Amino acid sequence: MHISQLAEHRVNRVEDIVAEGDEIMVKVMEVDDRGRINLSRRAVLAEHGVDGSDNSPSGADSRPPREDASDGRRRFRRRDDRERR
Repeated sequence: MHISQLAEHRVNRVEDIVAEGDEIMVKVMEVDDRGRINLSRRAVLAEHGVDGSDNSPSGADSRPPREDASDGRRRFRRRDDRERR
């Protein structure tokens, strides 16, 4: 399973969501022509209306704040940058 399929929000480390040996519900998204199985925990959470963890970001707070660059374009600040200020 790809890290992007673990939760609705951005996951920095797999260990933040699951530990080795954890049993989780997943959905089979695809079986490709080479026999590889694509799984998604994210799809199961969406079907059940769950966000994926108790401390996950939700709503407007799930994105970092936007800032205007000197050339007038908007850019996004990384969360790590906000914590350092």
